[in-house]
This record gives sequence, C-alpha cells and structure tokens, in this order.
Amino acid sequence: MTYTILSISTFLIAVFFISFLIALGMRVRKTAYTFLVSSIMIFVLDFVVFYTSIPGSLGIVKMPTIELVDLKLVDNKIAMKLVADKDLERFYLDHGFLLYLGGAYEPDVTYTDRFNKQDSVIIWSSDVLLKTHLVDKYYYEAIIDIKNPIHETNDPIHCRVFMLGFLGRPYYETNAITVSGKSLLEVLNEAKTETPF
Repeated sequence: MTYTILSISTFLIAVFFISFLIALGMRVRKTAYTFLVSSIMIFVLDFVVFYTSIPGSLGIVKMPTIELVDLKLVDNKIAMKLVADKDLERFYLDHGFLLYLGGAYEPDVTYTDRFNKQDSVIIWSSDVLLKTHLVDKYYYEAIIDIKNPIHETNDPIHCRVFMLGFLGRPYYETNAITVSGKSLLEVLNEAKTETPF
C-alpha cells in the first residue's frame, strides 16, 4: 500500500511539473505557477506523511498500545514478553519499522535518551521480535540488556517500544509500561545462579 501511494504521488508530481514546464513554454504563467505549486504541495505532503512523525503527533495515526506479559530467562538472557494491539512493525501504511525497547526510571523515556542521557537508561533492547499473532493480539519478545545499575528498591522502570522507519524517520513510540526493579533483579539473579550443563 505504501509503495502504491508513493508511486501515485510521484507520478502526480511528475505530471504537474511537466505541465508547469509546458505552460511556462506557452507563456501561460498563471497556469504554470498553479502546476508548480501543486507539485510542490504533493511533494511536501508526501514528505510529511512518510518521513515525519507529524501524523502520530496530530492523532491522525492511532498509536499501538503494549502490555507487559512476563519477564523470563531465555537462553540465560532476560526476555521481556509483551502483547500489542497492532503489528508494531507495520502499524502505519505497512511501513516496516525497526523496533527498539528502552527503559528508565523517568516516566518520559525517549529513544534519544540512549544517546543524550546514557546514565538514565536502565534497560535497552534492539532485539524486539514478533513471536505469535492471534486475532488482534501480537506477542513480542525483547531480549534486554542492563545498561546501568538497578536500584535495590522497588522503583518502577518505565519502558516503551520505539518504532523507527527508514533512516530513523518517521519515529513513533508506544505507551509506557512499568516493570518493577525488584522483579527484574530477581530474574537477573536467577540468570547469574543458573549453571550450564
């Protein structure tokens, strides 16, 4: 669907631009500039829809929501099991997003915290995979890395799944879910005490 829309809009831009050149050659300036403005507007609209997060911020696109299912050990690594109401990789115009999961003690964790506030990011995963799909439920598993020490207290760690398009644009994020630091520490300790045979 994405490619169909892009090819139609590219065709329209080409038609309007060629019409602009023809009208300009015929010295019909008013018509020529109408075609030029039309092709520029279609180009800008394409850019906004396909390469920015504006449709999500304006509420035009309904963001997926996630829920925490479980924390488990998978091959001696901590796996966070999630369920989403939409396919996170293809929820908007069948776009094909890359998925990342990040978590911090601050409730407003963002993707850029990984670079700008490295001390605040507690958990991170670039390994978020769809495991099963049943009716309107999509089950994901994220193998997480611990980036900073976890507090001994039961402070919640706020996590989000970040969806990045081609070249990091557009960028969307899910709702925040919370994981208790205590339960994460328990799974982490279980991973350390497990001995391979």
